[in-house]
Amino acid sequence: MNRKKILKITALIVALVLLGGLAWFANGMIGNPISRHLATKTATKHLEANYSDTTYKIDEVIYSFKDGHYYARVSSPDSIDGDFSIEINMLGKLIDDHYDTYVADGTNTARRLDMDYRQLVDSVFQSDTFPYVSEIDYGTLEFIPQSYFTDEKIHNEVKDLHDIPWYGIIYEDLIIDGVYDVRELGKKAGHIILYVDTDDVTVDNACEVLLNVKEMLDNAGIGFYCIDLVLEYPRTSDEHPVRKEGRVEVESFLYTDIYEDGLFDRVSEANEKIAAWHAEQDKLYKDFIPENTEE
Repeated sequence: MNRKKILKITALIVALVLLGGLAWFANGMIGNPISRHLATKTATKHLEANYSDTTYKIDEVIYSFKDGHYYARVSSPDSIDGDFSIEINMLGKLIDDHYDTYVADGTNTARRLDMDYRQLVDSVFQSDTFPYVSEIDYGTLEFIPQSYFTDEKIHNEVKDLHDIPWYGIIYEDLIIDGVYDVRELGKKAGHIILYVDTDDVTVDNACEVLLNVKEMLDNAGIGFYCIDLVLEYPRTSDEHPVRKEGRVEVESFLYTDIYEDGLFDRVSEANEKIAAWHAEQDKLYKDFIPENTEE
C-alpha cells in the first residue's frame, strides 16, 4: 500500500471520528429526530390511555440537554391550570407523568394566583406616582402545605424567624381552575417586599414609608398580610455600585402592626432583631469558612 493511499485512509478515519464526535455532541445538546419521534409516540399513547375523557392535547415535544430527556408539553383549552408535561427518555421509555406535581397538587393554580397578585402590586409600585426609588419591589402570595400546620416536627423545623403566626394559602385547599379574588387572598397571604434607596436611613423614615405604603395599597384595594422593608443608602455611582454602610430593616412585619401609635418602638424592635440575626449568620459563615493563612 503506497503512502498516498495510507494518508487518504487515515484522513477518512479522522473525518469519520470527527463526524461521530460531532453527532454525539449534537445528540447530547439538541437530541435527534428518531428519539423525538419515539418520545412523541410514547406521549401520545400515554395521553390516550390515561386522559381519553379529557381535552388534553400535546402542544410540543422538546428536548432537555440537562438530563437528556424529552418532555411532551400538555395543555387543555378547557383548563387554565391544566398544563403539565410527560417525560420520556431517548429510547422512548416513559419516565414520569408530571400531572400530579403541577396540576393535582395546586402548583399551577398557586402560580397563576401569585402572578395575578404580583401584577396588582406592580400597578402601585411601578406607577409614575410611586414616591420611592427601589430596585426590589414586588408582592407575592405565600402558599404552604397542610403539614406545616398539622405536623409538629415540620412546624418546628421551618419555624418562622419572627415567630409570627403561620400564614398562607394551603395548597391542598386550592381548586383547580378556581376563580379567586386575589385582593382578598392578599389579606391572609400577601407578602410585600420593598427595598428603598434613601439618604434618610432611620427608624423614623421606615415608619413613614410603612404608613405610606399601607395607605397606597389600601387605596388600591390590595390587601397584604406582612411586609419586608429595607431602607438603604443609594449606590455611589453606576461605575462603582457600592453603598454606604447602614440600613434599617423589618421582616415579616404584620399589616396589623402598621399604625402610628407605638410604631416607632415596634419598628425599632424588629430592626434590632433582624440585625442580631444577620450578625449571628455572619459569625456562623465566618466560622464555617476558614481564613486564608500564608504558609
